[in-house]
Amino acid sequence: MFGTSALQHHHLLSAAGETWRVGRGSPCSLLPHPLLPQRHHILPQRKQSATKRQACCAQSKGFGSSSKTKSKRKRSGPALQESNPEWVPVAMVSEFKDGKNTLPKILRDNSAIVLYQVGSEIYCSDANSTAFKFPLIDANIVEREDGPAVEVPLDGTVYDLDTGKVLEWCPRNNPVRFVLGALKEKSQPQDLRVYPARVNGEGKIFVKFAPE
Repeated sequence: MFGTSALQHHHLLSAAGETWRVGRGSPCSLLPHPLLPQRHHILPQRKQSATKRQACCAQSKGFGSSSKTKSKRKRSGPALQESNPEWVPVAMVSEFKDGKNTLPKILRDNSAIVLYQVGSEIYCSDANSTAFKFPLIDANIVEREDGPAVEVPLDGTVYDLDTGKVLEWCPRNNPVRFVLGALKEKSQPQDLRVYPARVNGEGKIFVKFAPE
């Protein structure tokens, strides 16, 4: 259902109706549109009952400069228990299929996240980019010396997957991105919201949504 919606974005250029191919070759148009619900809209609800924060785990069939000395988030630790309200089970590692290293998830509160598999590590972020609210399900994972990053297919913005910090904001490196970059020229770069993620011994992925 997400893939169908992403194709319905309207063109941001004045010549409406013209379609560009961006990212991995999937056609998309350029009107910024919040395709997926954002977690920051419902942050106050996290203080409610643990039941509301349990993952629905409804899987979609398609649709997130740093220092080298920065601290890395610990991704291993004591056995994770489903009774721990801070760590919410959202998926299984086995759900990453067909060579894809991104996995969308809709939670019970109807907010959306994307999981990223980088080697043996799992990362998690909000489902949409911050510049044009473009879905990150087909985002490109970029391997960097000081950690992985994710690149938005539409506007080329790059985020650090560990911290969510903007590494590159709307670069003007192709005709479409030139226009998009001009639209955001005076906008302050906005970091991507990311969440700690861990995997237990059974391959179940847990995400911590409460502030650390």
